[in-house]
Order: sequence, then structure tokens, then C-alpha cells
Amino acid sequence: MQIEREDLPNRQVKLTVTPDDERVQKEMKAAAKRISKRYDIQGFRRGKAPYRIIAQYFGEEAILEEALDTLSQSVYREALEAEEVEPFMMGALVDVATDPLVLTYRIPLRPDVDLGDYRSVRVPYEAPEVTEEMVESELETLQREQATLETVERAVEMGDAAALDIHGTFTDGDEEEFIHQHDIRVLITEEATYPVPGFPDQIVGMTVGDERAFDLPIGDSDEYDEAIRGRTVHFEVTCKEVFDFSVPDLDDELAQSIGDFDTLDELREHIRDTLTEQARRDARSAYLDKVYEELKGVVTIVYPPEMLADELDDMVEEFKGRLEQQGNLTLDDYLKVNDLTEEELRSSFEEAADMRLRRALLLSALVDAEGLAVSEEEVDDEIQTRLLSFGSSASLVSQILNSDAYKNDIRMQLLTDKALDRLAAVARGEAPELPAETDDEPDSAQPDSANSEDE
Repeated sequence: MQIEREDLPNRQVKLTVTPDDERVQKEMKAAAKRISKRYDIQGFRRGKAPYRIIAQYFGEEAILEEALDTLSQSVYREALEAEEVEPFMMGALVDVATDPLVLTYRIPLRPDVDLGDYRSVRVPYEAPEVTEEMVESELETLQREQATLETVERAVEMGDAAALDIHGTFTDGDEEEFIHQHDIRVLITEEATYPVPGFPDQIVGMTVGDERAFDLPIGDSDEYDEAIRGRTVHFEVTCKEVFDFSVPDLDDELAQSIGDFDTLDELREHIRDTLTEQARRDARSAYLDKVYEELKGVVTIVYPPEMLADELDDMVEEFKGRLEQQGNLTLDDYLKVNDLTEEELRSSFEEAADMRLRRALLLSALVDAEGLAVSEEEVDDEIQTRLLSFGSSASLVSQILNSDAYKNDIRMQLLTDKALDRLAAVARGEAPELPAETDDEPDSAQPDSANSEDE
């Protein structure tokens, strides 16, 4: 067997293999035998027709195709061993030439990550702040959520709620529908912006049965899709019911109705803790975006294209799941509505997939370089924390949360979180000194690529 090796860019190897002719002929005869066992051939019992008859009936190409099912795999394994190639993912048979038979394989290798002098990177960090105004604003939101609605027989006033039929179309000539809702309850307050800013002002004064028509601009807020920003909507509204919006007092009774709190101060402290943790995570995410950008000039990452293809597969599946969850829309329906092919959709994800993949590979290398690991005690503590959130139902989910698969997921999430925290600490100049190098093998667990950006 002759083997030619060519090292390709982007962590790939091409192996061109010419099997011995004797071996090829042996495999061809075995393949013809297998074919003869599957089909009835006139004048012969199954499995008894000679090679030349099989070749006449099915052709040499069909026999070769059958032979390659086993021959290509065995040749592939032997070529890898002979050239001492360690595939990172399954290689592919990319070309078959005949007379003589030559098989060409392309094999993806383990990605190469050179962290360079990553510990020298510094990015200014501003700690997030949770103000008392933020706490009170969140408390007021919870207060409004506990409000009661009581039907009243009067005109709509600011601060009320109303059940409305709303029909809205764009005014720029294409009659495209913006909203069409029946009996939808809308809060009529100065701060309300649903369905567009200024809408509540137009509803004040309406009574049950009243109809109104008016035009309002959508505005340029980022909360609206770019395609509709700045456009004007013609609304036709019918008032169906008017409600007095009664907000409870901010007191201990309100706190007790919201959750496991005895006093309003306990609820405030819980809100403060929640906002602080969310602010920390948001700040870390924004900070790490800057750190990743700085590391581009220090870290070198090369990976085989098959990894990007797999990442794109994952992103398409995630997108498909979001469509079904948010709007009960299939991927095919989405593609038709937006006049896209699946290949065009995949292409639109490429930049994000590349970024996500590079960040995951960087974190994996960082785990090894920094000697990060997750102990069984840490995994068990996290499981107990999650079980507490289930309250009286904890016993029902305990077996699931303590399964090996779930524990492994938790371990990966915790390791990712440690890697992100360490990366931020490095960039702030606060990372601990690295321990002296040892001969110990690093932890084989790697950060979770799907969550490496958002933790």
C-alpha cells in the first residue's frame, strides 16, 4: 500500500492511498459475493453466481461501490496508523480514482491554540453599581404586577387599564399589518409604550363601545425591528371594557404575597441581591467582549473547517428551537416568509459561529493553562442549590439532577464559569500566580461551547 501525505492549511491532512492490486481484487470478489446473496440471478442459486456474471448484471462500478464500504474503512485506519495521524474528528473520503484504485482522505486535526502572552493583556474594568433607585424601580414593578383590575362604568383615565380591539396598518401604501388584536388588555399610563409610544394618550376619554382612528409614528427605538423603525401606523381602536387599576400598598403584606418574605425590607434585600448578581453578569459579559477583542492580537487559533460546520449545525438547530418556542413557526415556514434558503441562513450565522467557536477553544486552552478544575463537592453543592429551588417538588427531580449526565452538564457549566471569571481576573491584573509546572495531566473536562459567551 502506497501513501502520500500532504499537510493542508487549517489543521487538516490529506492522505492519498493506493491499495495493493491483490487486496483490491480480493475485496472486489468478496463484494460480488455479497451482491449475489442479495439478488436472484437466473440459473444460479443465491450466493453461487460467479464474479463475471455479477459483473455482467450489475457492472464493475456497482461491485467497486460495494467493495469500498469495507475497503475504504480498513485502508483509512491503516493509513492513519502508518502516518501517525490522530484525527480530531472523523475524516472524509473525498475522492476515488480507478485503474489503479486510489483513495483520497481529508482528515481534520486537533485545533491549535497558542495563548501567547495572554497574561500580559490588561483591560480597564468598571465595577457595576446597583443604586437604591434601581431597587425601588424593581419594587414598583412588582407592586404593579400585584395590582387588581375592577370593571368601572366611566371613561378611560390615565392610570387605568382597558380591554381593546386594536387594528393597525402601516400608512406608507402597502397596507401591511402591524397589529391585529381582540380584547387585549392595555395599561394606560404615562410610561406605557405598547403598542407604540403615545398610544395611551389616544385612549384617554374613550368609553365602552367608542371607536377611534388615529396615526402614530413607531419611532427609532432599538426595541423595534429595524425594518419598521420610523414608519407610521394607522390605528382603528374599539373600547370593550374599562378597568380601575388598583395598586396595593408597599408594605409587609405585599412582600408576603410575592414570596417567602416576612417584611418589605426582606423583599428589598432580595431584589438588591438579584439586581447585583445580574449586574455582575451583565458587566462581566460586556467586559469579556472587550477582553476577547484585545486577545485577538495575542492568541492564535487555527481549527479545521469541520468544526465550523458542526457549530453551524448547532446554531441552526438552536434557531429552529427558538422559532418553535416563540411563535410555533417551523424553519421551513421562516425560510419561505423571508425568501431564504437554508444555506443562506447558515451563511448568515458564520461570523457568530466562528466567534463562538474561537471563544470556546480559547477557554478550553485557558482551563489547561490555569490548571482549573471542578471538584465533586462543588458539583454536589450546585445540585443541592438547584434542588432548593424546587421546594416541595425536590424529591421528584432529585434522581434526574443526580444522574451522571446531569452532573456532567453541571460540571461543564461550573468549569465554564470558572474560566470566564479567571479570564476577567487576568485582564484586570488580579489573577493568582500560576503554580509551578508538574507532570500531572490536566483536567480533561472542557468548557461548554454553547454557553461560553453568556454565562
